[in-house]
Amino acid sequence: MFISSTASEGNQFLAILDPELHVKWYVVTNNGKGWDFKVNNNDKISYFRKPSQSWTPSGGGLWYIMDQSMHEVDTLSCVNGFEADYHDIQYTDSGGYILQAYGKEGIDIPQTEVLDTAITLVIQEFDENHNLIMQWKNSDHMNIMDYVDEFNLNSQYRKWTHGNSLEVDYDENIILSNRTMSEVIKFHRETGELIWRLGGPMNDFTFINDPLGGPNRQHDVRRLENGNIMIFDNGDGRPSPLTRITEYEINESQMTATLIWSYSHPNGYVGLNQGCAQRL
Repeated sequence: MFISSTASEGNQFLAILDPELHVKWYVVTNNGKGWDFKVNNNDKISYFRKPSQSWTPSGGGLWYIMDQSMHEVDTLSCVNGFEADYHDIQYTDSGGYILQAYGKEGIDIPQTEVLDTAITLVIQEFDENHNLIMQWKNSDHMNIMDYVDEFNLNSQYRKWTHGNSLEVDYDENIILSNRTMSEVIKFHRETGELIWRLGGPMNDFTFINDPLGGPNRQHDVRRLENGNIMIFDNGDGRPSPLTRITEYEINESQMTATLIWSYSHPNGYVGLNQGCAQRL
């Protein structure tokens, strides 16, 4: 088990535990290193260093890559003026990798009297030599006016996207989680066009057997080997907060999402943010 701890005071740790929960390896870190500490798809270990509390969640940091001897062998960053975000990194079968970032964009929303600053989500894919081969920006393919009823119009920024997981789907297109709008987005990897949205104000699916009607402020969306989609559903934005793990059978021709399994902690613990689930 790979663990990254964070704390406002005292030491933070990166640690690996063996199956008996004994400490196999650990380091003390107090410089923002360790976010999303995991074994990636290429069997190398990746983690993020978050150096500051800037306007982006990431603080404008870098990804560090380590080999199986825990030696740092590479650092990864975004390009075109965008700063990498810490929520997820995915290596591809071709040896490249996919990162996400945020940008600012001026957008005129009629409901306000000023030119608004919107936070946009950017996905960048690189080849094994760190060359950019794909860039996707949500504002190029999504209309902010479709989401305006969900905004806090008194906030400094119009935060309509908060990406917190990336997944390369079985058809090589991209699935990402947008926590802000409680939606899962699938887009075409080459054209960038949206294929579907699961949950949220622009939901394309009919939910079946789900009494809560889909995810709420979710994190960590994964396609399982059986073809279903599993979600760590934080649920902290519901009138009665409830965190659960959900598994949906997705029918992309009939556009149905059938809840076939879910789990909530018996003590009712609520994950206010972050969190993930892994199918063993």
